[in-house]
Amino acid sequence: APMLRTRRSDDRNLALRAWDSLMRLGSVLVGPRHTAWKLAALLALAGIVFVSTYQTTYRVGAEAVIEPAVRRVVSAPIEGAIARIKEGLEPGTEVREGEVLVQLDDQEWVLRRADAQSRYEQAVLQASEARRENDAGKAEQYMAQARRSEAEMRLYDHQIERAQIKAPIAGKVLSGKLEDRIGATVRVGDPLLEIAPLDTMVVLARVDERDIGLVAAAHERGRGTGRLATRSRPTEAFEFRVERIVPLAEAREGTNTFEVRATLLETAPWMQPGMEGRAKFDTERHSLLWIGTRRIADAVRLWLW
Repeated sequence: APMLRTRRSDDRNLALRAWDSLMRLGSVLVGPRHTAWKLAALLALAGIVFVSTYQTTYRVGAEAVIEPAVRRVVSAPIEGAIARIKEGLEPGTEVREGEVLVQLDDQEWVLRRADAQSRYEQAVLQASEARRENDAGKAEQYMAQARRSEAEMRLYDHQIERAQIKAPIAGKVLSGKLEDRIGATVRVGDPLLEIAPLDTMVVLARVDERDIGLVAAAHERGRGTGRLATRSRPTEAFEFRVERIVPLAEAREGTNTFEVRATLLETAPWMQPGMEGRAKFDTERHSLLWIGTRRIADAVRLWLW
């Protein structure tokens, strides 16, 4: 009987024989034998389908540091010795805009102004006497001297005003300890203090050159957003918006990175300049399979090219 059954099966056409083979294969796949292996294969197939079809936002990670949006360096406008400083002036001190922070020694300019004022008053008096004597020539000569003395007075007033170094903006002193420099001479342009308001903070991130294209594309489309988590409080994330991408690569630790500047949309009182963290930039939506194999695929494409 088995031999006759085999001969009978071989005598049929190819389509019927293929159908019988398909049925036998189906019985193996859905039959009760090897259930564990079949279940594992089914789960693996479902996982492959899921990672191939499910899409999410691809987030590019980069090391970042928090910095104030605006900072000003207070330098010496004139040469002179530091006479006194604002009481309690040290890093961390809050200052107001226009507040006198450092007073340079201005005695020389005060004396020169007093001398110029004396010459001015004397020239005006002499010009008045010349007019009473109807001597117009001498009166004009004395008035010219008075105008020169007046110009010198304005110059000395300007120098005296510049000797008072004021805060250009309101904020907090970030650096500059001047208590030990009282009496020391400073030159024009010497940095004394650094001031920055801490109500607006920015994120400076170093994005790898392999990811900068994705960040730039999202920024051009108006979707340059992301979130920052600091090392001090990694459980708290703060949203930011990309403002500018510096188009110049910088080599760091064997890789080229680009500086990306972003503004924090929300801040916390504990945030301080110089805090480091991890920034994640939102880019396009892709499948999990694309996200997981992107670096490998790019490396293979570059190698094949």
